Amino acid sequence: MRDRLGRTRDPAGALVELAVAGLFAVGCAHGGQTGEEADGSEMGKDEVIHEIRGTTERLEATGPEKGQASADNQDFAWRILALESTPDHNTVLSPYSISVAAAMLSAGAGGETLSEIREALGFTTEGDAFHAAHNRLLQSLEARNHEGSEETNAQTLKLTDDFWMLPELRPADAFLDVLSAYYGIGVHLARFDTKPEESRQAINTKVAEDTGQLIDELLPEGSIDGAVVFVLTNAIYFKANWAEQFEPSLTEDLPFQTNTGESLETPLMHNASLEARYEAASDFTAVALPYFGKELELVAIMPTPGTFESFVQDLDAARVESILDGLESGLVDLRFPKFEIEAEVPLKEHLQALGMVQAFSSSSADFGLIAPGVYLSDAFHDATLILDEEGTEAAAATAFVGTLSADPIDTPVPLVFDHPFVFLIRDVPTDATLFVGQFVSPE
Repeated sequence: MRDRLGRTRDPAGALVELAVAGLFAVGCAHGGQTGEEADGSEMGKDEVIHEIRGTTERLEATGPEKGQASADNQDFAWRILALESTPDHNTVLSPYSISVAAAMLSAGAGGETLSEIREALGFTTEGDAFHAAHNRLLQSLEARNHEGSEETNAQTLKLTDDFWMLPELRPADAFLDVLSAYYGIGVHLARFDTKPEESRQAINTKVAEDTGQLIDELLPEGSIDGAVVFVLTNAIYFKANWAEQFEPSLTEDLPFQTNTGESLETPLMHNASLEARYEAASDFTAVALPYFGKELELVAIMPTPGTFESFVQDLDAARVESILDGLESGLVDLRFPKFEIEAEVPLKEHLQALGMVQAFSSSSADFGLIAPGVYLSDAFHDATLILDEEGTEAAAATAFVGTLSADPIDTPVPLVFDHPFVFLIRDVPTDATLFVGQFVSPE
């Protein structure tokens, strides 16, 4: 008896590889890989993972930096934060990481499965124009990497995409070509069937390397078994100094009022004379803190006490854009907390709540361009953010697991962020929202 990938099952149900000459000469069958490296004879380190190189050239991005991909990303950012947000816990996530991973996944989907992915993520274009927009955004963000020198600070924004698949898997040319042409993705062969735990550890090791060791176990124990046929991952790593750093000696423990009314001592950084864009409105206080080079910035939006939950639930891209447009430059006397947040986001649950249901159904998922009978068994997203006097270090990673079924002022304005607020890290030229989160308690 054979399964959908052409493998036989012994009487006990174990998968046995067919000994067929040229079993995985994908370079001939698919334009995305070379047969010479894809013969499956070696599985790389520990004979688990083997990387194969695509023959399709990465397309040079054209068009404006600020396009539809970043607009879709902004919309998705606040919809998923509304699902993740509760009044009593800190969180952080990368809507960009989730969006680009889903964009790549959508290249292998069809029918209602594709429609649900597009609706859940808020994708508003399709076909080549859709992937070209993501390629433009990705290449714009890749250009944010800057080597440090005596005159300038270094800035790191590293984006990595990988597709890990069972050697017997035969994705369609159309799928592999999209990955190569628009995302420059790395493709790896993985022995999920015979060495699932080793494969899981190898993927986690790669993700950890790509995120500066901040995301050390994206795929939890037990998430990979012998039925898995592919894992699609995205990793994002960001590290930059503030354009104007805080003096550590001025940081002091001061009360921070939580949403429950509790007052907790929290280290608040202090700059008594900071030139910044800000707004002190009747229902919120907002400030934008640029990183060195001013291509990227952190924007914090603090609702008035007692309104945090409703404020966050009502946030959307239009509201945030209105707040950003209302920020004006001036001199502020800023106190802002230093903090660290680690979050494991229940991505599968959130995506299903947004309407992405069929992709996780063993009976109705349509990923025919990847393999017949494949569905998503799970989806994972972890994120970490460390913010201090020097700047910010942040990382996030996403994984989809595919399984086989049966006006200026002169006087400083005091801004004290001493109660819960939401925040985002955005790329200014493209408007892409790289991270969103909330700080509600020093815990």
